Parts: sequence; C-alpha cells; structure tokens
Amino acid sequence: MGSAEKSRCSFKTSMRKTINTSIFLELLVLSVILLTPFAESLSTRDIRLVRRERSVTGRSISFWGAWGPWSGCSRSCGGGVASQVRPCLRRRRSGTIGVGHHCVGLYRQYKQCNTKPCSYGSKDFRTEQCETYNNIPFMGKFYDWYAFVKEPMVCELNCRATGYRFYAKHADKVVDGTVCRPGSTDVCVNGMCKVGTIKDYCGCGLLLMLVKSIAY
Repeated sequence: MGSAEKSRCSFKTSMRKTINTSIFLELLVLSVILLTPFAESLSTRDIRLVRRERSVTGRSISFWGAWGPWSGCSRSCGGGVASQVRPCLRRRRSGTIGVGHHCVGLYRQYKQCNTKPCSYGSKDFRTEQCETYNNIPFMGKFYDWYAFVKEPMVCELNCRATGYRFYAKHADKVVDGTVCRPGSTDVCVNGMCKVGTIKDYCGCGLLLMLVKSIAY
C-alpha cells in the first residue's frame, strides 16, 4: 500500500472516530436533558437534537450567552409569572461573535413573582380577562362574559356569555399566572398547566418551568 493510500485510510479512520465521538456526546446531552425533573413539562417540539455545524475546512460551534434580565411580572398580586431568555451565539473563524443556530439546552425559564395575595374581594383574574371582550362584538352582538374553565383545555381563555348557555374561546392562552382551576395553586405558563405554589417565603421567586429548546 502506497503512502498516499495509507494517508487516505488514516484520514478516513480519524474522521469516523471524530463523527462517532460527536454523535455520542450529542446523545449524552439529550439523555441528560430528558432525565431532568423538568422534562415532563416539555412538549416534544421543545426538545430537539441538532448536530453541530461542520465544514470541509473546520467547525464552528454554537454556545449559549448569558441569561438576560427577568421580564416584568404578569400580575401585580396573587402570583404572576416572569421569564428570561438567553441567546444562542457562534464564534466565527475570524474570532468575532455572531448569531448561533445549534445550541442544545435551556433557552427560556420562568419563575413565579408577586405572590402576595390580592386584596379581599378582588375580581377573579380569569374573569378580568374575559371582561375585556365585553365591548367587542361577537357574531354581530355584544355580550357580558365571565370565566368558564373547559376541561382539559384549562389554559385556554374560554368565557361564558352572561344569561346564555354558550361559551366562546377568546384566546388560545390565558395570561401567564392564571390559575388552572378555581381553588388550585397550579398556574398556566405559556398555555400549559404547571404545578405551582403561591408561597414564596424568601421573596426571590420560585422557578416554575424550564423550556429546553434551540434558538433560531
């Protein structure tokens, strides 16, 4: 076997080892993600395995940037929700930083905020959302709306018309922090019912949910 052929065989063997190692590491990352306590809160579209970018001359690896600031709280009392995100970045071959597309891990996370109970006699938060549609015509007429929880889609904004026996879905999602059901401490976050609590003894906010996804 000539030196050129030996060189090609050695190169192919090296490439196979590199690819197999990369695939193993990616599968290991995905396994860790799936086995975290928060995995049960994810939909399948939120968990994706994306291979690192490869080129003939080299590789460009994406990485997560720092977490951004927390958003404003969705409620002033009674337990709202705040969120924060972090960007997916990529170091170019020139050394500059650009937008990445292949980050695997946590993209967005939520926490509970403003957990102090609302004043006595305060209106139900879901009903407040329904009442915003009182001055909007529905099928050519105006109605007064109040909250209606439809199982199992408890995080949709369904409202019943006062004095009538029908309801309407006014929004696909209620505002984050809306309780899933009357009397429950579970809250809706991004259209999904999450196990929550209105107790926050340290005043630092309680982590409700982590969203594992990739940045685009």
